[in-house]
Amino acid sequence: MALLLVLMACISAVVGGLALVWFEPRTAVPAVACLVAVVMLLVAADGVDAHGERQAQKVAAQGRAESTCDYALPIYTVTPGWFWW
Repeated sequence: MALLLVLMACISAVVGGLALVWFEPRTAVPAVACLVAVVMLLVAADGVDAHGERQAQKVAAQGRAESTCDYALPIYTVTPGWFWW
């Protein structure tokens, strides 16, 4: 899901840039709107990624029953997102 949001941000940036070049708006409002849309998509992608990392950490912290495996459990560390500390 996060990768899809990043892809959408890239597509929005390219389409918005091309539209600004082709139509040459008189004000900066369309450029600011494109920038805000791209930033919102990137922040949402970071939030989705941070949420998934927290879930993975909870699952890894539960461990497994001793009788099911012979190897040491991996230690999972969560890296915080850029916007979601």
